[in-house]
Amino acid sequence: MAHALEVVTQQAVTVAPRQWRVHVRPTGKGFVQVSLNKSWTTKGEKDMKTSIQLVAGIVITLCVVASSGAQENSQTAERLRNEASGLLAQGKISNAVDRLKEAVAADPKSDQCWLDLEDAMGRLHEGKVPLDARDGMIKAYPLSAMPHVFKAVALFKDDQFSQADDEFAKAMKLEPRSPYVYGYMFQIHTLNGEYEKALGDHKMYTDLGGAKIFEGVARQYGFLLLALDRQFNGKNLPAASWRMPEDFSAIAELSSAGMPFLLWVLRNVQDPKVVLGDASAKGSNLKYTYRGSEDSPLKYAPGLYIWDGTVLVTPQDGILLLNGTKLKHVSVVHGIRTTRVGVVRDWRFEFEQKPLTK
Repeated sequence: MAHALEVVTQQAVTVAPRQWRVHVRPTGKGFVQVSLNKSWTTKGEKDMKTSIQLVAGIVITLCVVASSGAQENSQTAERLRNEASGLLAQGKISNAVDRLKEAVAADPKSDQCWLDLEDAMGRLHEGKVPLDARDGMIKAYPLSAMPHVFKAVALFKDDQFSQADDEFAKAMKLEPRSPYVYGYMFQIHTLNGEYEKALGDHKMYTDLGGAKIFEGVARQYGFLLLALDRQFNGKNLPAASWRMPEDFSAIAELSSAGMPFLLWVLRNVQDPKVVLGDASAKGSNLKYTYRGSEDSPLKYAPGLYIWDGTVLVTPQDGILLLNGTKLKHVSVVHGIRTTRVGVVRDWRFEFEQKPLTK
């Protein structure tokens, strides 16, 4: 298929006195990109229309051929995926990995094939795929972004943050409009306390249409980043005339165990109004307190810890840390871990810089 396209790109369509050269580049998803270079005289419109018709005929033929080949590759990959699924059910993990490698070879742009392969390789290596195996996949498929993404995630888990960022950068260069790339990136940057980057990644992920595999986590992380952004950057905050609600349906003292508290609060939330509040909303007022200390804080969100603080969840004002709550923000930027302590003042997070630690 690639050879056939390459041959056509070397030929020119000539209708005297004009010459058009067709440049065709396969995109890997059943389409081709075409550019036309032309030189002409002033002989009239008829020849130009004839030229365009001839060129259009060639382009349409190429698109049909490319689309047919891509569809065949996709069907082959799907058949191999089904075979791999059966092998996994039989416990034949190594054979399943081989089938899935054939599947990505047939259709390297199939994100689902890559996801299945990553899952099977994880099972084969009991959750710890060797980096040399990942490098082998990168070498075998140099134009695919997903092997770089999976290597980035593995490096992140090993606290090799700078190297993980490098792999994500390579993935973005190869597939700058892949929701899967951004789907992994917004999670990694959130876990690293890089909320601004995570917000940008999450917006790109959403703008690109998202991916079914990330539906739940994308909603939960999106609301978490929205809640943090309002107090980090002073957005959508209560008015100066704000007053503490007089009644609460629940007041609870929190313990430091369990998942990040804000993620727990957001676990079943479907509407951003719950996060930001709505002046006309009705519902229960909730108040959570935590004492602790800087050495024994509550994990409020990935990278953000609190003590001597109060969390308010109200229909009118959404989710807020109350003024006076102590804060510690731990982030990793370019492989360097930064720790800052601060306090909530006028609803905003204010920090004093502490020395950088690796």
